[in-house]
Amino acid sequence: MKAWPFIIIFLILAPLACKSDQQKNVGEREAQLSRQVSIWIDSCWNQRSFNALQGLTSSESTRYMNGVKVAIGPAELEAHLRLFFTAFPDLVITAGDVHYKDNLAFIQWNAQGTNTGVFGEIRPTGKRININGLSHLNFSKEGKIIQEIVYYNELELLQQMGYSLIPPNLE
Repeated sequence: MKAWPFIIIFLILAPLACKSDQQKNVGEREAQLSRQVSIWIDSCWNQRSFNALQGLTSSESTRYMNGVKVAIGPAELEAHLRLFFTAFPDLVITAGDVHYKDNLAFIQWNAQGTNTGVFGEIRPTGKRININGLSHLNFSKEGKIIQEIVYYNELELLQQMGYSLIPPNLE
C-alpha cells in the first residue's frame, strides 16, 4: 500500500518528462532551422555565396515564385538568383518575422536595391525598389532546402522600377 503514492506521482510526472523531451527536440530543431535561414539570407542572398547555396540546397530543391516554378536544383537556382543580383547589384534582403513548424520556416522579408542592371529582358531604370514578401521554406531532415515558395507583389516591383499598368481598351 505504501507504493501507491509513488505510482500516482510517477503517472503524473512521466508524461511531463516526455513533454519536456519533446519541447527540447522542438527547440533544437528550431535552432537548426534558424541557422539555415540565416545562411539562406545572409550568405546566399546578401553575400551572394554560391558555395553556401550548394551546401544549403538539395539536388532536387524547387523554387516557386508567385505560383510559378522558376528553378529546380542548385544550378538553376543559382542562375535564377543571378538575375536579381545582375538587376540589383546592391540588393539587400532583411528578414522580419520568422516562424517555424516542424521542417518548415515562414519568413517575412524585405528587399531593397537599385535597378542598375538588366533584369531578364528589361533594361535598367536606375530606380530604387523596396518590396516586402513571404517565403515558405521546406527543409529535409538533414537541413537542406527542398522547396521554397515565394510570394511578393510583382506589379509593385515593376511600378517601383518605373513601369505602369495600362488598362485595356474596352471599345
